[in-house]
Amino acid sequence: MKWCAIIILILIGTVKSRNVLEKRAVSRRIVRQTLSSITPTPLSSLRDLLIKNCVNNGISANDLRDMKASFDRMARCMSNVIIYTTPKEEYINNTIECTNDTNSKISHCLKDSQKYFSHLDLEITTSLINFVYDYKDILKSTDLESCVQKLRTNEDFAVSYLTCLRDRGRGLDDGPSIPNSKTEFCKKCIPRNRCLPDTMDEYCKNSTIVSKFTKNYKKAMQLSCKLDESEAE
Repeated sequence: MKWCAIIILILIGTVKSRNVLEKRAVSRRIVRQTLSSITPTPLSSLRDLLIKNCVNNGISANDLRDMKASFDRMARCMSNVIIYTTPKEEYINNTIECTNDTNSKISHCLKDSQKYFSHLDLEITTSLINFVYDYKDILKSTDLESCVQKLRTNEDFAVSYLTCLRDRGRGLDDGPSIPNSKTEFCKKCIPRNRCLPDTMDEYCKNSTIVSKFTKNYKKAMQLSCKLDESEAE
Protein backbone atom coordinates (compact mmCIF):
# COMPACT_ATOMS: atom_id res chain seq x y z
CA MET A 1 0.00 0.00 0.00
CA LYS A 2 1.47 3.31 -1.10
CA TRP A 3 0.52 5.14 2.08
CA CYS A 4 2.30 2.58 4.24
CA ALA A 5 5.55 3.06 2.37
CA ILE A 6 5.30 6.85 2.46
CA ILE A 7 4.47 7.22 6.15
CA ILE A 8 7.20 4.98 7.42
CA LEU A 9 9.86 6.96 5.59
CA ILE A 10 9.19 10.62 6.10
CA LEU A 11 11.84 10.92 8.77
CA ILE A 12 13.65 7.64 9.23
CA GLY A 13 14.65 6.86 5.65
CA THR A 14 13.24 5.40 2.51
CA VAL A 15 12.55 1.96 1.19
CA LYS A 16 11.47 1.23 -2.33
CA SER A 17 9.37 -1.66 -3.50
CA ARG A 18 8.73 -3.08 -6.94
CA ASN A 19 5.67 -4.80 -8.31
CA VAL A 20 7.56 -7.65 -9.99
CA LEU A 21 9.21 -10.08 -7.61
CA GLU A 22 11.83 -11.81 -9.74
CA LYS A 23 15.12 -12.48 -8.01
CA ARG A 24 17.08 -12.09 -11.25
CA ALA A 25 15.75 -8.56 -11.62
CA VAL A 26 16.95 -7.43 -8.18
CA SER A 27 20.15 -5.50 -8.87
CA ARG A 28 22.50 -3.85 -6.41
CA ARG A 29 20.86 -0.55 -7.27
CA ILE A 30 17.51 -1.89 -6.07
CA VAL A 31 19.14 -3.26 -2.92
CA ARG A 32 20.53 0.18 -2.14
CA GLN A 33 17.08 1.65 -2.68
CA THR A 34 15.46 -0.98 -0.51
CA LEU A 35 17.30 0.13 2.59
CA SER A 36 18.72 3.64 2.55
CA SER A 37 20.73 5.40 5.20
CA ILE A 38 18.95 6.65 8.30
CA THR A 39 18.52 10.19 7.05
CA PRO A 40 15.65 12.65 6.44
CA THR A 41 13.89 12.21 3.12
CA PRO A 42 12.11 14.55 0.70
CA LEU A 43 8.37 14.95 1.09
CA SER A 44 7.73 14.95 -2.66
CA SER A 45 6.12 11.51 -2.78
CA LEU A 46 3.77 12.29 0.09
CA ARG A 47 2.96 15.65 -1.48
CA ASP A 48 2.10 14.06 -4.82
CA LEU A 49 -0.19 11.46 -3.23
CA LEU A 50 -2.00 14.04 -1.10
CA ILE A 51 -2.48 16.39 -4.05
CA LYS A 52 -3.83 13.52 -6.14
CA ASN A 53 -6.35 12.70 -3.41
CA CYS A 54 -7.46 16.30 -3.19
CA VAL A 55 -7.82 16.56 -6.98
CA ASN A 56 -9.92 13.39 -6.96
CA ASN A 57 -12.05 14.96 -4.23
CA GLY A 58 -12.75 18.03 -6.41
CA ILE A 59 -10.41 20.71 -5.04
CA SER A 60 -10.67 24.03 -6.89
CA ALA A 61 -7.83 25.35 -9.07
CA ASN A 62 -7.17 28.25 -6.67
CA ASP A 63 -7.10 26.01 -3.61
CA LEU A 64 -4.81 23.61 -5.42
CA ARG A 65 -2.33 26.41 -6.15
CA ASP A 66 -2.48 27.48 -2.51
CA MET A 67 -1.86 23.91 -1.37
CA LYS A 68 1.18 23.46 -3.63
CA ALA A 69 2.59 26.78 -2.37
CA SER A 70 1.99 25.65 1.21
CA PHE A 71 3.94 22.43 0.60
CA ASP A 72 6.85 24.50 -0.72
CA ARG A 73 6.78 26.74 2.35
CA MET A 74 6.64 23.70 4.63
CA ALA A 75 9.68 22.13 2.96
CA ARG A 76 11.69 25.35 3.33
CA CYS A 77 10.61 25.71 6.94
CA MET A 78 11.58 22.16 7.88
CA SER A 79 14.99 22.50 6.24
CA ASN A 80 15.91 25.29 8.64
CA VAL A 81 16.23 23.00 11.67
CA ILE A 82 18.85 20.25 11.71
CA ILE A 83 18.17 17.00 13.53
CA TYR A 84 20.39 16.29 16.58
CA THR A 85 21.88 19.79 16.37
CA THR A 86 18.48 21.05 17.52
CA PRO A 87 17.07 19.87 20.89
CA LYS A 88 14.33 17.27 20.50
CA GLU A 89 11.42 19.34 21.80
CA GLU A 90 12.44 22.27 19.62
CA TYR A 91 12.64 19.98 16.61
CA ILE A 92 9.15 18.60 17.33
CA ASN A 93 7.70 22.08 17.86
CA ASN A 94 9.31 23.26 14.65
CA THR A 95 7.79 20.33 12.76
CA ILE A 96 4.33 21.15 14.14
CA GLU A 97 4.67 24.82 13.25
CA CYS A 98 5.99 24.07 9.78
CA THR A 99 3.16 21.66 8.97
CA ASN A 100 0.19 23.49 10.53
CA ASP A 101 -0.85 25.45 7.44
CA THR A 102 -0.37 22.55 5.06
CA ASN A 103 -2.25 20.12 7.31
CA SER A 104 -5.13 22.58 7.52
CA LYS A 105 -5.33 22.84 3.73
CA ILE A 106 -5.11 19.06 3.39
CA SER A 107 -7.90 18.54 5.90
CA HIS A 108 -10.21 20.88 3.97
CA CYS A 109 -9.86 18.96 0.71
CA LEU A 110 -10.14 15.41 2.04
CA LYS A 111 -13.37 13.48 2.41
CA ASP A 112 -14.81 13.36 5.92
CA SER A 113 -13.68 9.74 6.22
CA GLN A 114 -10.10 10.76 5.38
CA LYS A 115 -9.74 13.81 7.63
CA TYR A 116 -8.07 11.75 10.37
CA PHE A 117 -5.01 11.50 8.16
CA SER A 118 -3.44 14.90 8.81
CA HIS A 119 -3.42 14.37 12.56
CA LEU A 120 -2.28 10.75 12.31
CA ASP A 121 0.55 11.70 9.96
CA LEU A 122 1.83 14.25 12.49
CA GLU A 123 1.48 11.74 15.35
CA ILE A 124 3.54 9.15 13.50
CA THR A 125 6.16 11.72 12.53
CA THR A 126 6.42 12.90 16.15
CA SER A 127 6.78 9.31 17.35
CA LEU A 128 9.60 8.76 14.86
CA ILE A 129 11.34 11.97 15.92
CA ASN A 130 11.27 10.74 19.51
CA PHE A 131 12.67 7.41 18.37
CA VAL A 132 15.49 8.99 16.38
CA TYR A 133 16.51 11.17 19.32
CA ASP A 134 16.00 8.61 22.09
CA TYR A 135 18.00 5.95 20.24
CA LYS A 136 20.61 8.20 18.71
CA ASP A 137 23.47 6.02 19.98
CA ILE A 138 21.98 2.94 18.33
CA LEU A 139 21.34 4.74 15.04
CA LYS A 140 24.97 5.84 14.96
CA SER A 141 26.41 2.56 16.19
CA THR A 142 28.91 0.56 14.17
CA ASP A 143 26.72 -2.55 14.61
CA LEU A 144 23.75 -0.94 12.86
CA GLU A 145 25.97 0.60 10.21
CA SER A 146 27.54 -2.80 9.51
CA CYS A 147 24.10 -4.37 9.22
CA VAL A 148 22.93 -1.69 6.78
CA GLN A 149 26.05 -2.09 4.66
CA LYS A 150 25.57 -5.85 4.63
CA LEU A 151 21.96 -5.55 3.53
CA ARG A 152 22.75 -3.06 0.78
CA THR A 153 24.86 -5.65 -1.01
CA ASN A 154 22.71 -8.70 -0.28
CA GLU A 155 20.27 -9.51 -3.06
CA ASP A 156 18.59 -12.17 -0.91
CA PHE A 157 17.66 -9.46 1.59
CA ALA A 158 15.91 -7.43 -1.10
CA VAL A 159 13.99 -10.49 -2.26
CA SER A 160 12.96 -11.35 1.32
CA TYR A 161 11.87 -7.78 2.02
CA LEU A 162 9.84 -7.44 -1.16
CA THR A 163 8.30 -10.87 -0.62
CA CYS A 164 7.22 -9.78 2.86
CA LEU A 165 5.58 -6.65 1.44
CA ARG A 166 3.79 -8.73 -1.17
CA ASP A 167 2.61 -11.43 1.24
CA ARG A 168 1.40 -9.03 3.91
CA GLY A 169 -0.30 -6.91 1.26
CA ARG A 170 -2.35 -9.71 -0.28
CA GLY A 171 -5.95 -8.62 -0.69
CA LEU A 172 -5.19 -5.00 0.19
CA ASP A 173 -6.01 -2.02 -2.00
CA ASP A 174 -2.73 -0.63 -3.31
CA GLY A 175 -4.32 2.38 -4.95
CA PRO A 176 -3.42 6.01 -4.28
CA SER A 177 -6.47 6.81 -2.14
CA ILE A 178 -6.10 7.41 1.58
CA PRO A 179 -7.93 4.66 3.53
CA ASN A 180 -11.33 5.73 4.82
CA SER A 181 -10.56 5.39 8.54
CA LYS A 182 -7.64 5.37 10.94
CA THR A 183 -8.44 1.77 11.88
CA GLU A 184 -8.35 0.70 8.24
CA PHE A 185 -5.08 2.56 7.67
CA CYS A 186 -3.40 1.02 10.71
CA LYS A 187 -4.57 -2.54 10.06
CA LYS A 188 -3.21 -2.33 6.52
CA CYS A 189 0.02 -0.50 7.27
CA ILE A 190 1.32 -1.86 10.55
CA PRO A 191 1.97 -5.42 9.30
CA ARG A 192 3.73 -4.17 6.17
CA ASN A 193 5.74 -1.58 8.06
CA ARG A 194 7.14 -4.45 10.12
CA CYS A 195 8.67 -6.00 7.00
CA LEU A 196 11.81 -3.86 7.17
CA PRO A 197 12.69 -4.54 10.86
CA ASP A 198 11.59 -8.19 10.60
CA THR A 199 13.85 -8.75 7.61
CA MET A 200 16.71 -6.92 9.33
CA ASP A 201 16.31 -9.27 12.30
CA GLU A 202 16.56 -12.24 9.97
CA TYR A 203 19.76 -11.11 8.26
CA CYS A 204 21.50 -9.50 11.26
CA LYS A 205 20.21 -11.94 13.88
CA ASN A 206 23.42 -12.09 15.93
CA SER A 207 23.44 -8.40 16.81
CA THR A 208 21.81 -7.30 20.06
CA ILE A 209 22.09 -3.68 18.90
CA VAL A 210 20.14 -4.38 15.71
CA SER A 211 17.54 -6.31 17.72
CA LYS A 212 17.11 -3.36 20.05
CA PHE A 213 16.77 -1.03 17.06
CA THR A 214 14.11 -3.12 15.32
CA LYS A 215 12.12 -3.75 18.50
CA ASN A 216 11.88 -0.07 19.37
CA TYR A 217 11.39 0.97 15.77
CA LYS A 218 8.28 -1.22 15.56
CA LYS A 219 7.01 0.27 18.83
CA ALA A 220 7.52 3.79 17.50
CA MET A 221 5.59 2.98 14.32
CA GLN A 222 2.72 1.31 16.17
CA LEU A 223 2.37 3.86 18.97
CA SER A 224 0.09 6.24 17.06
CA CYS A 225 -2.15 3.43 15.84
CA LYS A 226 -2.58 1.92 19.32
CA LEU A 227 -3.50 -1.48 17.90
CA ASP A 228 -3.26 -4.69 19.87
CA GLU A 229 -0.84 -7.26 18.49
CA SER A 230 -3.75 -9.47 17.43
CA GLU A 231 -5.35 -6.63 15.49
CA ALA A 232 -2.17 -5.79 13.60
CA GLU A 233 -1.37 -9.30 12.42
